[in-house]
Amino acid sequence: EGARGDDLTGDDSLNASGGCLSLVESLAKAGSIRSANTHESTLMEAFFDPSADNPPYLTIYYATQSGTSEFYAYALQQEGRAMGLDVGICNVSHLIHSIEMSLDQELCEILVPHKTKSGRPRGRAVFLISTYNDGGPSDDAKAFLKALQNIKDHKYLKGLRYGVFGFGNSTFGSTYNTQGKLYDQLFSQLGGKRIVPLALGDDSKDIDWDFEQWKWKSWWPTLADLASRDNQSAPPGQPSEENKGNKAKADIEEKYALEFISPADYAQHKQKCDQVPLHSNAQHFREGAAYTVKDVKPLWKDPDLSPKLKQSGSTMHLILDSTDPLGDPLKFKTGDNIAIMPHNRLSLVETLATQLGYDLDAMFILKPLEGTEEAVFELPFPTPCTVRDFLTKYCELTTPPRRSVIRTLSKCATNGEEAEELYQLSSKKHREKYLNFVVSQNVGLGEFIGVYYKSIQIPILKFVAVCTPMQPRWYSMSSSNLLHSDEVHLTFSVVSIPRSIDSSYAQGTASHYMSNLPIGDRMQVIRNTTSGLVVPSEPKTPLIMIANGSGVAPMLGLIQERHYQKKELGVKVGPTELFFGIRRRDLDFIYREELLETYKQAGSLSSLHLACSRAQMHKIYVQHLVAKNSEHVWKMLRRGAHIYVCGKLSMCAEVENVLRAIVSRNLDEEQSVDEFIEKLKEEGRYVQESFDANHA
Repeated sequence: EGARGDDLTGDDSLNASGGCLSLVESLAKAGSIRSANTHESTLMEAFFDPSADNPPYLTIYYATQSGTSEFYAYALQQEGRAMGLDVGICNVSHLIHSIEMSLDQELCEILVPHKTKSGRPRGRAVFLISTYNDGGPSDDAKAFLKALQNIKDHKYLKGLRYGVFGFGNSTFGSTYNTQGKLYDQLFSQLGGKRIVPLALGDDSKDIDWDFEQWKWKSWWPTLADLASRDNQSAPPGQPSEENKGNKAKADIEEKYALEFISPADYAQHKQKCDQVPLHSNAQHFREGAAYTVKDVKPLWKDPDLSPKLKQSGSTMHLILDSTDPLGDPLKFKTGDNIAIMPHNRLSLVETLATQLGYDLDAMFILKPLEGTEEAVFELPFPTPCTVRDFLTKYCELTTPPRRSVIRTLSKCATNGEEAEELYQLSSKKHREKYLNFVVSQNVGLGEFIGVYYKSIQIPILKFVAVCTPMQPRWYSMSSSNLLHSDEVHLTFSVVSIPRSIDSSYAQGTASHYMSNLPIGDRMQVIRNTTSGLVVPSEPKTPLIMIANGSGVAPMLGLIQERHYQKKELGVKVGPTELFFGIRRRDLDFIYREELLETYKQAGSLSSLHLACSRAQMHKIYVQHLVAKNSEHVWKMLRRGAHIYVCGKLSMCAEVENVLRAIVSRNLDEEQSVDEFIEKLKEEGRYVQESFDANHA
């Protein structure tokens, strides 16, 4: 995902002259323009004092986990200010902070800061909201979202005129852009007036394109018209496309000062830097604890993988010792999802550093820019650190760069032909080339610079401005804390995707990191959350589990839990069934011995339905076996069974289609299929955990 950087320029920028002059003029008439020489207001001045004489005409609020919506928020702010507009910006977490620090201020006074001549409240805001993981809010938005949901007054935000742009990933299926949709609904329910339709950006495709289409065709024209009506004058003309085509190349906006230091001064600087808060999308760098690796072993090897990868397995099993953490220890429970912090591959880091002329052993710190208040300064990652640690631990190098980042990199290319090619690659006219090369081939930022466009020379401070902070990767525990009380087991697929443009492979950051961890080394686990895949509180409740590939991980933990309950605690457990999709029995039947010889023979696993997709001419997938056993599945549902599904997104969607068909055939006419399925989900009896097979 995108990090803070410069705004979209060239054919993506709004020229404050020509066809767009009417926009600026209309906003000027509405009293919304400050002098271009006016010093930028600080966050505290702009938003924590709603009684200020001149609050911003437009406020951009953002909620982000990895920096995507923040990146676009600053780009939007820069575009507005380039036209002379008075545009403020604020992370939603600061809204709640302001209320806690000053209890006499109401949230509505901050969100709706203006008054009309007649005294009516009025506010203009755009909310850029990210959906995190499988439909949840980003960490910085949790308190603000809770506050909104607790408001009962349906006129609380009357006077707020708003727009919402949601950032999500369609590979998550039904939870795509859940948070953007939720915010749009909440603001409307609380009395706000939607001035542009809800817009949704898809990070699995071309989110730059989605954002550009929204802002040029919807947001800026609507804001211009709104400003004109605020001033009770005729609506202005619309921005014209030809005036967005200039090649003005604004420099990268630097938000920090960088200072190289001597390693001898590390302790002195670290003590001071540890007192500086991390940015909202970087909190995870200081969380959790490091756990010792007890074992890493392959479960099967894909014969189709290139020998050049020197990879020992396509699915791996990793065991951590949970008894000796370094840091804040976590309490693990069966069914937990845990977040780990991966490292970039050493070869990728060294290739990139060599290409850019970076000294990997050089140590640096980040400081506030001159004129920036230390009270509002936040670090994007912990410092002091070496360049090696920055590129290895703190920067996403395998995430494909956005077109807006490529536009920035085009300014840093020393070869004229490459600079022009990069510029074209970043332009709307050559969108298909970007999708076919960068997105579909999974070309990450590290290889983009280090392998494909070697003339790029970017100073490290500017590289900090364009890179995305390394994000945690989530995995399901594949062990029961009753059976393995001193360990945490993880199961993961090694992601290696062949590229059609050459003989290289796009390699998953986390899966390759974990598969190459030496025994005795430590891995950072930053947090854990309870998933919906938990053993039913009533042991006799039937349990139907459906999985493919490494999606069997949480199911294995549940089977172990019931095995322990039955054999060690003497508890009578209900039927425990597993539908498991693999390729062939002799290829990727992972945990074969445990499932068949231990749990099946002991009766802890009452039945195992194996779908081998490549064992015959026609492919049989796990959803086909569920459909074949539809009468049995319905019988178990009527007995109160829990149905848990984990695996690739496509499989989870197909299983739900089958389940709906089963329900449709057997359900009374008094209740709809949607109501029945929704009730199962609300009761925790139907739980899906899906993942993108290309992400690891």
